[in-house]
Amino acid sequence: MTSAVSTSGTLTPGNNELIGNDFAGLSAGFLAETTDSGENTVDNSVIATAGGQATATQLSNAMNIVVTAAAFDSIKLPTSEGTARQISISNRAGVTIQIYPFSGDNLGNGTNSPISLVTGGSLSFKSFSINDWMIIS
Repeated sequence: MTSAVSTSGTLTPGNNELIGNDFAGLSAGFLAETTDSGENTVDNSVIATAGGQATATQLSNAMNIVVTAAAFDSIKLPTSEGTARQISISNRAGVTIQIYPFSGDNLGNGTNSPISLVTGGSLSFKSFSINDWMIIS
């Protein structure tokens, strides 16, 4: 298995731990590469919002680093189109956040149901069929 190299450490696939916690370096490392689905996008300054699925911050990038949130503020995945799209999220906001699927989609725990991501945690999702996301790490 190969590793993606950042400016100050190594991100090992499936491990989700960056040596040295240099997430600016992590973003720089991802910008030079593309994701499994050909995307080349990173947002290293996501702000989660209050209000649940209806008003959650809509994600559109392949790699998303949440830096600002109040406890249980929300972000939302894009619609699952069954195209093997991969979305990764790292929570650096200092509080637990909620991750919602796009309206009508499922993260594996029921349609429209959120999952929690604790501070310092990371998750990756892959769209494997229409309206369904799978947690892959």
